[in-house]
Amino acid sequence: MATNREILRQLASRVKEISELPVMTERKGQWTALNDLKSEKTMVLVSPEGSWREINKLLPLSCTDEISRSFELQLRQKIYHYEHICDDTVIDSDFDVPFMISDTGYGVELKHKESGVEGGAFKHIAPITDLDRDIEKLHFREITVEKDISDTRLESAMKSFGDILKVSQNTVKHFWTTGLTVNVIELIGLEDLMLYMFDNPEGLKKLMQFMSDDMSHYMDQLESLNILGYNNGNNLIGSGNWGLTSMLPSKQNPVEGKINFSHLWGFGESQETIGISPEMFGEFIYPYQKPLLERFGMTYYGCCEPIEGRYKYLKQLENLRCISVSPWSNVEKCAELYGQDYVLCRKPNPGLICVDFAEEACRQEIRDTLDKAGKLNLMFILKDTHTISNKPERFKRWVEIAREEIEK
Repeated sequence: MATNREILRQLASRVKEISELPVMTERKGQWTALNDLKSEKTMVLVSPEGSWREINKLLPLSCTDEISRSFELQLRQKIYHYEHICDDTVIDSDFDVPFMISDTGYGVELKHKESGVEGGAFKHIAPITDLDRDIEKLHFREITVEKDISDTRLESAMKSFGDILKVSQNTVKHFWTTGLTVNVIELIGLEDLMLYMFDNPEGLKKLMQFMSDDMSHYMDQLESLNILGYNNGNNLIGSGNWGLTSMLPSKQNPVEGKINFSHLWGFGESQETIGISPEMFGEFIYPYQKPLLERFGMTYYGCCEPIEGRYKYLKQLENLRCISVSPWSNVEKCAELYGQDYVLCRKPNPGLICVDFAEEACRQEIRDTLDKAGKLNLMFILKDTHTISNKPERFKRWVEIAREEIEK
């Protein structure tokens, strides 16, 4: 019976083999051109997200300890993505082991009511029920690096396959969005976030300012601890794009000294406030996101929300590079507004593939986007697939359909 090390080395060797294929060098150049606003072709990505739960059933793990099994799963997922999804994902020889970090929280207990269904919905139980009274309970989050756990994981990866893959530590995975509203909703609930815009606008602005200041403090700590890593590389950024560009530092072109957020891709969104007007976004949300987003080298904005109505505010960001074009966006309007100034990250409707696979509707949706925006800096990212009805082969078929339409 193979040992954990033997299993991981075999998988790492396969990842290394894939990384050295000529197509990977070609894709790196294409993604770099796209994000440099010099698009050579429309790129295609799949991010299985929730569907990994179903795919993972096809990837039985053989390692026996928790750390080895987590590495094994990562390696098997990389191989599966290349062999069975076949999109424009770049596989390289890097293997990032994130620093394990924790924080003190905001000073109140965050609770959720679960649905009891795996991957199902949940409801936040807001700890702040009287905004003017309870806001005084809040304090900034303080970060602790779990050094022993972090070093143990790094040492395990190095000993197992550090001579095959380039193993390093990277904390970018701990830091996704500076959108703030998802954190605010944990504190006051979605309903009160909406109602306070009318019932207590000054109280809500005070909370938003606190959350913005807390996020800035959180970012300061990540910088001062010197645990940031580059996200200009073979990794997803924002809510769906590949993070390669010639315009930011990288592992291959590093800066001297500490990495800070001005060297990185940033991300902001406010998908929970899809129901408010652009003017209310401009009053209650954007002013508190803007100083955070301006700290990054380049920024990606938007997730599930259509943001063309908010563009009059977002265009103030000089570092804005990628814009989400959600399933609910007006593609023609987006193409007219954004032109060649940004990367358009088009997100097709995941509902067309998750339950019943509506192939012709997928094809028509892709064709419609290409007709309206195909000459721009465009990419497709199929995401928010929280199920694939245990038929993961649909991902590869969707990629084939997208490429057929692009080639036309």
